[in-house]
Amino acid sequence: LHGQLREPGLKQRLAEAVGNVGGGAQVDDQIAVGDHVAGTEWGSILLEVIPALVIEVADLQLAMSGQSLVVAGTVDSAARRSALAEMAEQAFADSGVSVDDQLVVEVPPELASLSIARSEDGVLRLAGMLADPSLGRAFIEAAEASCGPETELISAIGHGQNVAEALWVEEMANLVPAFVGAVRWGALSVHGDQVALEAEVEDPEAGDVLQRLVENAFPLAEYKRVIEVRVAAPEGPTDEEVMALEAAVSKNVIYFAPSAADLRPEGEAKLAVLASAFAKVPGASLAVLGVTGSAAADEALARRRCGVVREALEELGVEFLLMEIELRELPGGDVVAGRYESAHRVEFELR
Repeated sequence: LHGQLREPGLKQRLAEAVGNVGGGAQVDDQIAVGDHVAGTEWGSILLEVIPALVIEVADLQLAMSGQSLVVAGTVDSAARRSALAEMAEQAFADSGVSVDDQLVVEVPPELASLSIARSEDGVLRLAGMLADPSLGRAFIEAAEASCGPETELISAIGHGQNVAEALWVEEMANLVPAFVGAVRWGALSVHGDQVALEAEVEDPEAGDVLQRLVENAFPLAEYKRVIEVRVAAPEGPTDEEVMALEAAVSKNVIYFAPSAADLRPEGEAKLAVLASAFAKVPGASLAVLGVTGSAAADEALARRRCGVVREALEELGVEFLLMEIELRELPGGDVVAGRYESAHRVEFELR
């Protein structure tokens, strides 16, 4: 503060007003006080307008001379300039003081932004705002190179003169292949120094790789990050897949030669059909039923046959713990005339 005043009290109140609004900052008060200075009628009015001007105007300069007040500095919008000028004019309207508004509007640059998003219908969308149109085109080309012809790509990347520089566009372009390859639905976006990745993936390993790449490209020392990668829950089987498994369980009976527990080629083919159908119905379990007579030797043979079948199914991808061996005694009259295989078989039941 500098200038000349007649009233010591006004000098003190001006210094206190500026210091209070400035968060207790030290005020360099160089205002001189003397009886040779004309008195002021506008002191209390100036005290009223100072807080708003100090808060809202950057590089504020107030020059009060006689009946003229010059207000200079920088504000961030035309609306704010108009409001402050109107406030000052209304405050001094009845004092005879004219207000010279020399405020300058300086709009801060818009933060650069860029995002890539995949919706649940598979559409890939690019959006953002960049200062250089060529950067947007490079990002679009990276996305096009990473997508197959079956992927619908929609781009809405704009550019403007008052957009901040984006030094991370190349990093974003390098992340596009990993994003396209891993994400079922979700988005990766950068807005200034804020980075967000929210996505659902089917492959946990691909999701981990994507997360590590994002973390390496945007280190916490320079960016604020929010990352959430979830693994999609497996979809339930369709009615057709359940019906196919039920049919495979009921139709694919495994027959053995008498006194033998070796799988024959036709038995191996049936087990392959059963294993394929079983893999498509998560949550199912299987009872491996060995048909046996009443003799202990028959039971031992039936159990061996069940073990051979279970081992074969395990090799075909069926989880061992989802298969339980049971023996089923051959009821009277079960042997079909002319077909010895009917007494030497392994059946299945869904559990």
